[in-house]
Amino acid sequence: MLSLDNNYPIQPTVAANAFAQVIMVLRKTSIQVLVLLMELHPCHPIWQHLLFSDPAYLSFKRGLLQN
Repeated sequence: MLSLDNNYPIQPTVAANAFAQVIMVLRKTSIQVLVLLMELHPCHPIWQHLLFSDPAYLSFKRGLLQN
């Protein structure tokens, strides 16, 4: 059990666990949507983040756009 202090323990809940599972399922879909958004809005400043110049992301993007 995590705790910020002894008076207010943070306990995992069914909803929190389910939310985490949904995020894990949607992570690939989210990355696919980012590729499409990059094509629609190529000048947006968020694309300057190092993530979008990572070789793994660029390879994923190429593979997705070729299909």
